[in-house]
Amino acid sequence: MDSNHIFIQVIGFVGTVLFFVSFQCKNNKNLFRVQFLSYLFYTIHLILLGAFTGGISYIINTFRSLCLGSRWEFAQRKEMCVFICLLQRQILQRQLADIHTMHVR
Repeated sequence: MDSNHIFIQVIGFVGTVLFFVSFQCKNNKNLFRVQFLSYLFYTIHLILLGAFTGGISYIINTFRSLCLGSRWEFAQRKEMCVFICLLQRQILQRQLADIHTMHVR
């Protein structure tokens, strides 16, 4: 195992630690802010591993946490929630289509 691979795993471990720490937060704003950092580390981890679909999914989770932890009222409204859900659905459909295409060949 080379040092580059270990570094990538450390990034993922930091994301995991931050995710567990986020549940110790006293209010929702701080919870979403710490989860934002956690998802950011997970995104970097997955992209460096070459798992681009997982990385894209975590980019959406990072955006969701950014919206929920922000002071911007529109980002916390139901319309934004619907937008993020539709975005996640599109990513999932794309992943399923790619998997189906790989198995058909």
